[in-house]
Amino acid sequence: MCIIKVDFTGAQSVSKSGADCNYVWIDPPSVAELKERLIKRGEDKETVENVVKDAENEMKQAKTSNLYNKFILNNDTQATFTRLVETLNEMYPDLDLKL
Repeated sequence: MCIIKVDFTGAQSVSKSGADCNYVWIDPPSVAELKERLIKRGEDKETVENVVKDAENEMKQAKTSNLYNKFILNNDTQATFTRLVETLNEMYPDLDLKL
């Protein structure tokens, strides 16, 4: 198993390569929360606006595509990690990942 972090376009490229993959999309709780997180990280206004615009487009594309096997809402870091581990255990039962 290989885990890579790619945007929607990157996931499409991997899919077109013919690789046998499972795809998991992790969403922010809301666009407002995404903006707040970026601001807290110290990003400037222009960067925040660009990232949010790109994220909104990618979230729409991800949800309307048939590419992703699972969607996870990232409203709490620990809970999101737990859901991701559970998802990976479902997809790859031989791994038996522990929390």
